[in-house]
Amino acid sequence: MPVSRALVVVGFLAAALAADGEATRAIGRPGEALAGSLVVVEEHKGPAQPGRKKGRSEGVQLMAVVRNVSGLPARNVRATLELVDYFGKVLWVKTVGVTPSTIAPGATAVVTTAAPDLPDHHRTRYRFQTR
Repeated sequence: MPVSRALVVVGFLAAALAADGEATRAIGRPGEALAGSLVVVEEHKGPAQPGRKKGRSEGVQLMAVVRNVSGLPARNVRATLELVDYFGKVLWVKTVGVTPSTIAPGATAVVTTAAPDLPDHHRTRYRFQTR
C-alpha cells in the first residue's frame, strides 16, 4: 500500500507541473540555471519614448526587473512578454533580450520594450528562455 500512495502523490505532482502554463521548463546544460529559476521582482509601465515621427510616442514602455533565484548562472536569457486581458486571452506577444543576457546567481537584469497601449490589457505575463 505505501508504494501505491507514493505513485498517487507522484502522479498529482506531475499533473500539477504539466498544468502550470506560467513557467517555461527547459532542460538546461550542466552548470546552467533553468528558465524556471528566473522571477520578476519589479514591474513598471510608463509612457513610451518619443517616436521617430514628429516626436510622437506610440503606446507604452514596459520595464521589469528579473532575478535569478537559482545557484547557477542563467546564460543567453530572452523574455517573451504577453499582454493578456482579464480572461487570459493573449492580446500581444513580443520576445526581447534581457540586459545583461547572463544573470549570475542572485543577480538581477532588466527587460524593457515598447508595447501598444491596449484598452483591454489587464496584466503582463513573462516567460523566460535560456539557450
